[in-house]
Amino acid sequence: ATVCAAVLPLSSGWARPAAGPARTGARQEVAEPLGTDPRFYFGTADDRPGAYRDIAQRIDPGVVRLFSRLPRLPFGIVPVPPEQAPSQPAAYYMPGSLDLGRAGMFYANTHDLSTRPRWNMESICLHEAVPGHHFQIALAQETEGLPQFRAQSLTCTAYVEGWGLYCESLGDELGRTRPEHVDPEP
Repeated sequence: ATVCAAVLPLSSGWARPAAGPARTGARQEVAEPLGTDPRFYFGTADDRPGAYRDIAQRIDPGVVRLFSRLPRLPFGIVPVPPEQAPSQPAAYYMPGSLDLGRAGMFYANTHDLSTRPRWNMESICLHEAVPGHHFQIALAQETEGLPQFRAQSLTCTAYVEGWGLYCESLGDELGRTRPEHVDPEP
């Protein structure tokens, strides 16, 4: 399968009916403000990690409903260190270790906020943290008897990223309260 074949079903979701007025009109007419309207961006870097924490807390009850096994290893949400931020993606996950007592970390990039919209934060949080990379990697580490290449699955990118992409699709089932393209919360 090609990348286009994988993306087509995702983009076809655009045609589904939307809740609220933000999705009326042509695709371009709706999409353009997402890249230009200041309401869809943070004014200060300090607010972005907290917004990710709010998203993670909001979806926690849904995670408990959908998953019978949860990782014992906690995770934190912190900004990307400033000296690294210019060359880093919008967000990424670094595994923790139960053996070392180190929590997994979700790094939120707060550099150049004009390139970091609010409207995709839920998908990023689902992909990187809960139930995304944090769940997958922490549970693999906690499962006894797995071969080392499975327990330390960072080297199998297709597997890890496939899980993250799947998790992005779970927003509605996990209790998303509003579509991501609708006006941001005040």
